[in-house]
Amino acid sequence: MVSEMTHLISEADGLQISPPKRTLLTIPGEIRNKIYAYCTEDRVLVLLLRYEGQHYAGDFRSLTQVCRQLRDEFRPLYQRLTTIRPYFPDLQKRYIEAFYPWASPDVMVKCQGNLVIPLYHSVVDPEDLNMNIAPVLRHTAFLPQVRFRFEYDNIMPASLEPAVNQLNNFLACIQHEANPKRRDLVKALVHQVELEVDRWYSRINFMLKNDIELGKHKKEF
Repeated sequence: MVSEMTHLISEADGLQISPPKRTLLTIPGEIRNKIYAYCTEDRVLVLLLRYEGQHYAGDFRSLTQVCRQLRDEFRPLYQRLTTIRPYFPDLQKRYIEAFYPWASPDVMVKCQGNLVIPLYHSVVDPEDLNMNIAPVLRHTAFLPQVRFRFEYDNIMPASLEPAVNQLNNFLACIQHEANPKRRDLVKALVHQVELEVDRWYSRINFMLKNDIELGKHKKEF
């Protein structure tokens, strides 16, 4: 009997007892919030296309795609505090469709984020720009807590700077809480908005919907 007990004690001494495993979801919510605050980006995050065979180091955005609980807890904080700059026009569209899909108004009004939309010059004539910005305006109207901002590169002519500043001010006016009617007008009336720039001038052309829709909102102009 004594020999058996001695054998059991010697076996127990050889065991390595590991501390209980803790995952991010098992620690207290207060500590998770501190981790989330640390995991926001302190720079403008530029999104590039990933080509087959290329590998990139991940960023904190990956946490928004882990599981439902992390998406619900971390994604709103990450999107509110991080500025995203999709680098190519197609990527801008894909990012907006992925993270801000069309949904009911009560869902879209709660979405948060900061997006920089680069304006790209023509390859043929670097001083020319022609771009339909209506999709961004419509998203601005439906997503009042997502801050959209246009940005131009150094190759663009100096005439573009006041146009872009005016355009960004217009976006801010659409989203201003004091006058929600502006958002309603954009939702109801805007069909296409063309930003046109060449070396001599810049112009924003608004193409509205049919006369019937205009008549419904005539008193609001």
